[in-house]
Amino acid sequence: MFMPMKVNSSDSSDQDLYIQNVYAGIYSFYHDNNAGLELLRAALINTTRLNRSLQDMLHNMDQFFGALLEKDNYEDLLLEHLNGYVETIVNRKYRLLKTSDNFYIYKSDIKKLLRTISEDEDRLKLLKHKLMAEGKKEEDIEEEFAKTIDEIERGIINMEKRIAHIDTEHSKYIKATVSRLEYLLSSDDSMQGNVIALLNLMSGNRGNQLYPQVAASILVNDHTVITNDSFYKKRGKRKQFEDSVEVEIETEQELTKEDILRINQNKHRFNNSQIEAFILDRMIDGSYLTKEHMIQNDEEFELLVLAYDYSLRRTSPFHVVPGDREMITSGRYTYPDIIFERNSSKAEST
Repeated sequence: MFMPMKVNSSDSSDQDLYIQNVYAGIYSFYHDNNAGLELLRAALINTTRLNRSLQDMLHNMDQFFGALLEKDNYEDLLLEHLNGYVETIVNRKYRLLKTSDNFYIYKSDIKKLLRTISEDEDRLKLLKHKLMAEGKKEEDIEEEFAKTIDEIERGIINMEKRIAHIDTEHSKYIKATVSRLEYLLSSDDSMQGNVIALLNLMSGNRGNQLYPQVAASILVNDHTVITNDSFYKKRGKRKQFEDSVEVEIETEQELTKEDILRINQNKHRFNNSQIEAFILDRMIDGSYLTKEHMIQNDEEFELLVLAYDYSLRRTSPFHVVPGDREMITSGRYTYPDIIFERNSSKAEST
């Protein structure tokens, strides 16, 4: 029975050995024409073991985040970080975070070898000749060969993803450590940190011994800091729902029928077809002069305003002739003497 080999290295971790074994197995298979699939199987086994080891590393990161909150002063936190995380984890287990690590040295070579082996038909013929002589079918050999190569390639991709996740968690841990250090330092030195520490101490002391000491130590130079205005922010008077309903009812009762109709007319909205019809129906020989059709009501005045805005669009069937115009007054309506002309393209189509 074939056993996965290990490259001897006195100071290498299991992760180093696994990645070296993957490379050694693939390299030996490609350059040894008499080698069978056992070397590729060994490379696949070590790929699986390395992925499992990386996954364990990723899960083990959680305990270090929890240790940050257990430290009450920055001396202990620094000792935990330097002696625990940096020495035990980074320098020993998490050396994959460094670009000089064996994984980055072997990774590109492994990918090149796998690609070369997959494209080398002569090497596959030698493998089939060897295994068919042992009684295996050609289809089974090709299937196992392709499957093993594919699984190793996917294993390498999974390694890259897991190492990227470890790198991300490593960055998060460093940021969390710095934030915790800043918090502990500010708690010792800053006024805000001292106030928070004092409040926490007072909340845990239900007796009367601490309160007289605090009261004797506090110096209040401005008495406005202990007034109600400082403790409570004034809020505006809340409007009661019933009051607003009564006001609305009274307002509606004061409106006449004519006023309500006029308000509804002012809020009326017109679509594009109504705006076009308002101008086109008043045109004579393709032109409409506003001075020849005086505005009589709010609806016509609103349509005139909308028509002027609508004429600026590319899809409008008419346009406004440019130029300075006099103002027209019709009752309580005042508007310019505008000339609308039908667009030639629209006129031909109609």
